[in-house]
Formats: sequence, C-alpha cells, structure tokens
Amino acid sequence: MSHPLKSLLWLLLSLALGGMARAAGTDWTGRLAALEATARSALNDTTLLADQYAFTTKINRFNTRVADLQNENAAAKSKLDAETEPLRALEKQIEAGSARIKNRPDGRSSSEVSRYNAAVESYNRLVDKQRTLAGKLNPRIQAESDRLERLQLTHNAERKTLDAEAEALRRRQTAWDTFSRDGGDVRYQNEVNRLLADIRLSPGNGTQYRDSLLARVRTLRRTLAEWAIARSSTQPNGLILVTAQAGDEPMCFIFDTGAQAVTLPQDLVRALGWQNRMGEEESVVGVGGAKTKGRPLLLPGLSSLGQTVRDVSASAIATAEGVGVDGLLGQTFLKNFRITIDPRAKPQVVLQPAR
Repeated sequence: MSHPLKSLLWLLLSLALGGMARAAGTDWTGRLAALEATARSALNDTTLLADQYAFTTKINRFNTRVADLQNENAAAKSKLDAETEPLRALEKQIEAGSARIKNRPDGRSSSEVSRYNAAVESYNRLVDKQRTLAGKLNPRIQAESDRLERLQLTHNAERKTLDAEAEALRRRQTAWDTFSRDGGDVRYQNEVNRLLADIRLSPGNGTQYRDSLLARVRTLRRTLAEWAIARSSTQPNGLILVTAQAGDEPMCFIFDTGAQAVTLPQDLVRALGWQNRMGEEESVVGVGGAKTKGRPLLLPGLSSLGQTVRDVSASAIATAEGVGVDGLLGQTFLKNFRITIDPRAKPQVVLQPAR
C-alpha cells in the first residue's frame, strides 16, 4: 500500500471517528443539559434540614412562651379578682338595695316612708362607694385589659409568621421529596456517573468537542459534591463527607469507620477504565453496618484528607450513595491511620500515619 493511500485511509478513519463522537455527543449534550437543569432547579437548597431543625426549636420555644404566659395570665387574673372582689360585693349589695326601693310607698304610713327613705339613702351611699372604688380600680382593670390585648396581638403576629415559615418549609420539603421519591436522588447521581463513563470510553478520545463535554460533566460532579458537603454540614449530627481522588477523577465519600472497605459505584470504575479489574460479586458492609453487594477490585491509589495509600482494596457497588456522594471511605483506607475527629473543627477529620 502506497504512503499517500495510507494517509487517505487515516484521514477517512479520523473523520469517521470524529463523526461517531459527534453523533454520540448529540445524545450526550441532551443528557448533560437535562442533568444540569435538574441541578439548578432541584438542588439549590442546602439548608433544608438545618432550617427544619431550627424551626422545630423555634416552635418549642414559642409553645413554652405560650405556656408561661398562660400561667402568668392565670396568676394576674387571680390577683385582679382578689382586688376587685370588694367591688363585686358592692354590686351585689346595690342589686339587693335596688330591689328594696323598687316599690315606693303610697305615703299613708309615715313609718313606711321613713324606712323607704332610709333604704334610698343606704342605696345611694352604696352607689357612691361603688363609684369611688370603681374609679380606683378601673385604671387597673383597663391596664390589665390592654396588656392582654397587646399579648394577643403579639401572639397572633408571631403565629402568623410561624405559619408562613412552616408553609415555606413544607414547599421546600415537597420539592425535595418530589426529586428524591423512590430513590430518584440516587438515580440522578448514577446518571451523572454513567454519562461520565460514556463520554470517557467513547471513540474519538481527545476531540475538542468531547473534552468540552467531559469538562462540563466534571464541573457538574464537583458542584454536586460541594452541594452534598454543604447540606451535610448544616445537619445536626450529619454525615461527614470528604473529597478524594482515585485515578484522575475527583470523588466525594462518606467518612465511615464502620465500613469494611472503600466503595465506589461501578459507573465510576468504568469511567476510570478499570472495569476488567473487578472480581465476582460478594457481600460488603456499607453505611451503618448494612450489607450490600459489590465486586472487589484493587485501586492503584487513593488520596483523601491529605493522605495517599497505594493498592487499596475496594468494592465496586451498583449505585452511588446519593446526590454528590460516590461511595464510602472505609477501613481498607482508614486502617493505615490514626484518626482524630472534631465536628467543630475544619477539617473535621485529621489522619496521621499509624505507627
């Protein structure tokens, strides 16, 4: 075969491979655009759980204040009742006196007229006494009434604010539930990893078009990891998430001293070109001691928390752990170090080589 013919064949082959990459890339572009759109719409809330926890605390404090005010108001009412008891006693006497002077005598009996006039004078004295006492007590009664009205207005305003916050949290929770229903959050991360593998393993490696898509997928994965770490950091007693790197791909792992091995999803193993290193499926201890299925493989190296270990035994599992979270940083890596954990510090975990 002549040299010009070889050059022509290489040119045709290059064009064919480029066309294959472009054709596949048409699908990649749509898949990537959909994944990026989902990230913008569904994954813009990193503080939901923390806000729900804070809201629960706020509700508990509100209920405590209401209970305290109820006790305070009951005590204030008892005190006011005691202060106004003489006034109520006078009102009863006035009512009785009014009944006694209801029927005016006809005047034929002077004794009846005298008794009637005495009753009227007694009634008038009671009325004067009642007016004097009421004049003293009315400001006190009005002040208590005004206080209760202000408390009610404050209570209603605070309750309205809490109701609005509860509704806003409900909408945010509904949005997350809609996204994550039936494992939708895990499926989303799996699709991101699958797209990464599809692009990396496609023909036409090194083309500018493919590389630009690959850069976008890696940016998306990094954004998802940052989202997961930020979300976890706002949760009371949340998981500790750490960044790591195997091969040339950055990853995000759950720091789990109870996991017997490092785990990562099979799509990432495929993206790294290590699919032929995986063994037969076996049982592996995962998050919280739960057992799952995975395929063993040996990672050439793994870096995390400022440390690197060569030849790390790992397990390739079927799915990612969640949005932005690829797998577990388990004992096949951690056994090489002394571990210090301080949830209040940054970083929360410090690894020092075991002696």
